[in-house]
Amino acid sequence: MSFQATTLKNDLTLADKLKALRQAHGLGVKEFSQELKIHVSDLRNLENGVYEKLPAAVYIKGFLKRYARFCQVSSTELYQQYDKERFVFEKLNKKSPDIVRTMGVLRSVKPFLTPRILIIILGGVLLAGLFGYFGYQVNFLLKSPVIVLESPSADIITWDKNLIIKGTASANGQLWLNNQPLKTDKDGHFESVLSLSQGLNSIKLVVENPFGKKTEMVRNIMFR
Repeated sequence: MSFQATTLKNDLTLADKLKALRQAHGLGVKEFSQELKIHVSDLRNLENGVYEKLPAAVYIKGFLKRYARFCQVSSTELYQQYDKERFVFEKLNKKSPDIVRTMGVLRSVKPFLTPRILIIILGGVLLAGLFGYFGYQVNFLLKSPVIVLESPSADIITWDKNLIIKGTASANGQLWLNNQPLKTDKDGHFESVLSLSQGLNSIKLVVENPFGKKTEMVRNIMFR
C-alpha cells in the first residue's frame, strides 16, 4: 500500500490524532494492525488513550514511530504529545485512581455545568432570594410596631408649661398622641410640643401597623 501524507488539527488528543491518521487511509483496526505490525489490542488501547493497558513507554514510542512513518507525519510531535498526556494521566491517576482510570475516560466525561443545569441553579437561587425577601417583609409587617421615646425619657416633674415630645416610631404605622394623630417623617421620626396643665398630666403614645397590631407608651408628667 502506498503512503499518504496527512494533515491533522493541533487541538486533537493523541488518541484522536492516531485514530484520524488510520481513518485517513481508509483502514480498519485489524488491517492497520497488520500494516504496522502492532497487536490489535495495543492499537485499540492507543486510539482510546487506555495507557494503563499498554506496554512500557519504549514500546509505545516504537508504535508511534510506525504510525508516523506509515502516515508521513512527524514522529517527534507524536512523541512530545504522548509525553505530555502520559504525564497528566499519571498525575491524575495518583491523586484519584478510582475516578480517573484512563485518558479515554477523561475524554468522554461531559462538562457538569451544562446550560440547562446553570439555568436550574440560577432559578433556584432567584426563588430562594424571593422567598427570603417576602419572608422578611411579612415578618416586618406582622411583628408589633415600636416606639422609642427620647423626650421625655421617663416620668418627670417639670416647671415648664411646654413639653417637647420627641422620638421614633415604626415607619409603617400610624401614630397618635393622646388620641390625636401625630405625623412622622419617612423614617418614623416625630416631634411635637405639648402644653401641660397644672398638676399631673398623662401622655399616651400609640402606634398601630397596617395589620392592626398596636404598641402603647405612657408617661406621667407632673407640672408645678
